[in-house]
Amino acid sequence: MKLLKRFVQVFDPRFIKKFEPAKEAKLSWDFWFTSNTLVVIIEVIILSIIIVPMIFLGKKALVEETQNFDWSIEVKDGELTASPDKLNKPYLIETENNTVIIIDLKNQKYSPDDLKNYTQGVYVGQTKIVTKDNQKKQEISYMAIGNLQINNQTIIQLIEKYQGLINLAAIIIPVLIGICLFIIYIGLRLIFVLFWALILMLLGYIFKIKKLNFNASFLIILNLIFAPFILGKIFGLLGVNSIVLMLFLFIAWLIIQCLMVISENKDQPTETLPAKPNNS
Repeated sequence: MKLLKRFVQVFDPRFIKKFEPAKEAKLSWDFWFTSNTLVVIIEVIILSIIIVPMIFLGKKALVEETQNFDWSIEVKDGELTASPDKLNKPYLIETENNTVIIIDLKNQKYSPDDLKNYTQGVYVGQTKIVTKDNQKKQEISYMAIGNLQINNQTIIQLIEKYQGLINLAAIIIPVLIGICLFIIYIGLRLIFVLFWALILMLLGYIFKIKKLNFNASFLIILNLIFAPFILGKIFGLLGVNSIVLMLFLFIAWLIIQCLMVISENKDQPTETLPAKPNNS
């Protein structure tokens, strides 16, 4: 029950004033861990809404495109052939870092010698594949592969065969992202908490707020970070820069909290010591 109440208490502008470090250390760590977990769960749900449909729609689009275009690649007696005939046209594709991809299944225009002008590349010909990495060349003969045929129906059959793995990936990918986010949030938020705990302790020293030693400041920031963080995430969904907004909201919230403590300290009457009797 105390943990649930803490999700409301961190939105109270007098949170620092009411905070009791000696009694609330365990509660603060429990709240920090729970709030981290809650944020990650929300992130995973949002990512799942985006990623899962993309996986299934991508699979559906791939199947449809594959069905709509009949093609075949066959290796037979050491030679590579492709259909329809437009796949047999020669291609030379230059990429970054002086790299090239050459495809000429009929040896019409290009040969492995054309790799000499490039640092690295691949040549796919009628009888072999030649790769080049700097000055090192390697040849792979289709005779070593044996007879092989791949066509659009092969791809469809593979998709149907591994349908279970695709479904599993739709579950595992968001979970793995969630685990990574949780680890990142723990590391980054602890660094953030440590830095601002030092700032809060310094403010406590400047304004003579005795309760704001380092331990209390650290525990307070563990709690206070949640409100601006969750608000930043919510507004981030609307297209606002969530990181900048979170930092702005946190600094503003910390200033409000400190002003509340300072103002209440000023309102408290100062104790006057009784005058000492004059014995003279």
